[in-house]
This record gives sequence, structure tokens and C-alpha cells, in this order.
Amino acid sequence: MQEITFVVNGTSHLLSFINVPNLERILYSEHYTRVHPAFVWAALALANLMRSSNSAGQAYGQQPGRGPQGLTVALALFSEAKSAMEIGWADASYAYAALIVALFESSAQPTYTHARALNALIELDDYIHQMRLTMNDAHHPDVSVYDGVPVIFYPSDRENLDHRRGCPCPTSPSLSSSVTGSGSLSLDPYSGGGGAKIYIPPWETTWTQDQIRAEEVRRLCWSALSLVSAFLAQAATDGRRVPAFGLSDARSWRLLFPGEVIDRNAQSFNYSDGLTAKESVWALYCRSMLLWNYANTRFREEVAEVMSEAQTVDESLDMHKCGLDGVLVWTTREYTHNIRMVVTQALRILQGYDRGPIPGLYFKRKHAEDWVSHQEKIVRQVVAVCQNLVGPEAVQVTERPWRVQWVFYQLATCLQLWEYDRTLDEALHLGKKLLQIVDTMNYLWECSENRAEAAQLRNRLTDACRLTGVEPPYSPRQMSLR
Repeated sequence: MQEITFVVNGTSHLLSFINVPNLERILYSEHYTRVHPAFVWAALALANLMRSSNSAGQAYGQQPGRGPQGLTVALALFSEAKSAMEIGWADASYAYAALIVALFESSAQPTYTHARALNALIELDDYIHQMRLTMNDAHHPDVSVYDGVPVIFYPSDRENLDHRRGCPCPTSPSLSSSVTGSGSLSLDPYSGGGGAKIYIPPWETTWTQDQIRAEEVRRLCWSALSLVSAFLAQAATDGRRVPAFGLSDARSWRLLFPGEVIDRNAQSFNYSDGLTAKESVWALYCRSMLLWNYANTRFREEVAEVMSEAQTVDESLDMHKCGLDGVLVWTTREYTHNIRMVVTQALRILQGYDRGPIPGLYFKRKHAEDWVSHQEKIVRQVVAVCQNLVGPEAVQVTERPWRVQWVFYQLATCLQLWEYDRTLDEALHLGKKLLQIVDTMNYLWECSENRAEAAQLRNRLTDACRLTGVEPPYSPRQMSLR
């Protein structure tokens, strides 16, 4: 259980569907056969991978990375997980295992390729579709139903939001710092907020096994959508063709948001001039993902309604002054930024503008500047972490191999912005900082495909800087000598 707890703590939102105390009770009882064997193997593999960077730091209680020896163990355990996935299992715990497998395949490690990561996501998506897990709350009276644009309709007696009321979120002192408590809080420099808190909705101790499983399925499906969305966003920057994912289709969703079953009973979420349970930080994050997927796959349709819903999400997010989860707030803002870019692209295509040979999205100058400013805060903070790998926040790069792909995506987007507007020097300056993070992550995590991609992006960035008169990025060797 120690390894599983480590994985859940270290992956924050992604594995929030694992109720550690309940899982421990099941594994140490006669009901242990309810848990798919691949789930345990995959969790052990991911735990070993997370501990297998090339980090040497031991400050603040950190252990040095296990390096190549740890990777050998992680890959052996992962092979066992993949073999166990061949065992037929008509149960949600198979999907739990499939999600961890997809997260492993998306991480920086020797066997990583885009194709393997895509195949793992396809298998996860297919199983969730076959089991109809996203329809689990179809008969729940409070579930949202989407026939077109995934818009949330509020109660008929809803009044204008009173910004003096503030948000109804729980306050930090009542929360535990452990995944085994009523809620989970941790710090993360990938929030853009100076090590902002991360909040995992609580698990009610009075719930039955059926209620626990229902909430697990909700959180699993929204986590799966986050993995799919991240992959699709990265694919869009280089024009890679990807299949249609069932999770991207809002019409197939009949699920409450994470923690909504608790929030809807709280008086603080039931004032006529305040936020509802569908406007919690978690709910807004999930709504932004679903809306982005709709805009990304059906961007020629109903662009005005998409823009209106994105604005509604932003306005509800503005009400949250709690600082409860900086990562979710920052990520939700990123999705609404990207939705506006997708809509801009749709309008330009409808007006007959040709995209030309450059893949990806169109950007208005204002949207580009807003995007760079939005990213600058978090990138500056992560660069500081990379420059102090023995600091207390270093685990966010030394134990998080799946985050490498996010950095590649941001760097590719910077270059794309500049290629559309060669006066946007800010994008190149941001790209140079992102390249520092890429170099650090490639040092920490052994992955030949990532190193090849980094070399291509470095060449593009260097050429762009020379054309513009911006000082080109340092090589990894120059950085080590500074």
C-alpha cells in the first residue's frame, strides 16, 4: 500500500479516483479478487518509474533517483501489467488499470513513442465506451445532458452572481495533507501561483461500496478525458492525425463532476445569487475540458455559443477567491484561452482564409499575447525549480515524468505563434525558458524520442532567434558550464 499511496500522492488530480483507505480494506479482505491484477502491477510500475530519474539530490528528505536500475525494474513491472491486461474483466477496475498504463506510456521513459502513447489512450477510451462508464449517472436527477455545445443550464430561480458573497469552497484548515484524509492538499509549482494548493474532493466515510464505486468511476472518466485532451492538444501543434475519441463527444457524457454529490447538499452551494455545485473549481475544470474537446472537433459549428460558454466558465472562475486549487484554476484558464483560439481559427476558415503549410491554429495578436502572459508565470516558476534540483519543490520535475510532454507542447506552441507573427519576440523569449526545462527533463529522464524531438525544436528556435535578432538559446553543454 505504501507504493500505491506514493503514486496517488504524486499524481495529484490524475489518480484522484483511487480511494486509498477503501482500496486497502478490499486488498486485505476476502474481496481482494475484485481488484484487477493489472491495476496493482501498473501502480507498482509507475511508482518505480517516478523514482527512477537521474536526480542525485537528497536535500529535504528526498531520495536520489534510481536511474537505469530503477528503469529496468519499472519496465519489468510494466511488462507484467501489460500481460495482466489480457485477462478479461467486465469491471471498472480494468479501466483503472488502463488509465495508469496510459499514464506510464505518456511518460518519459526508454520505450516512449507517440504511437505507443496513442494506442494506450485508444484502449482506455474503447474500454470506457464499451462499459458505458460515462453514462453511469444517466438516471441521476442532477446530471447534465449535452445535445450540442456542452452548456450548463442553471436553475430557473438563479439570480445574478453577487461577487460580495464569495465562493462556497471549503477552507484549507479543515483539510488533511494526506490522500487518506477527508480531502487532499499539496503544493505544486505547475500552478502559476507560487506553489499553490491542490485539492482532492473528500471521500465520505459513510458511503456504501456502491456509492464509493460510483464516485470512483466519475473521477476516473474525467481523469481519462484530461489525458486525452493533453494528447490532442499536443497533436494539434504538429498536425498529427488522430482518431476520434469517444471521450471527446459531449453527447456520450452523463456524469456528475468530481465531488458534486457532496457539494450539491451543501447550503453554501445553494444560494440563488451564488455559485452552484456545477461551478466548483473541479466542475469548471471538467466543463472547460469538455468544451475544448467540442470546439477542437466540431469547431465550424455554433461558435458563438462556444464563446459564450467559455466566457461563462471564466466569470464563474473569477468568483473563486479561495485559492483552493491553483493548478485547476490555471489549467481551466488555459483551456478557455485555447477555446478562443480554436474559435478564431473556425471563423477564419469560414471567411475563406487559407491556413497554408503551417499546421495548428490561427492566432490573433491579442490572443497570442494573452497566451504568452498566461504561460510566463508558471514557466518562470518551473525554471526556478529546475535550477535547484535539491530544493523542496524539485520532486515536481524529478518524480513527474509525464509532465515532459506538456513542456514540449508549450514550446511547440511558442514556435507556432512566432511563425504566424514574426514580430512576436515574447514567444521566442518564452520558448528559450521552456527549452531550459526541456533540457533539464531530458537529463533527468532517459528517453531517446524526447531527445530527438528536443533537438528539432532547438534548431527551429535557434533559427527563429537568429532571424529576429534575439539571442539564441544556450546549448545544454553551455548551460552546464554557466
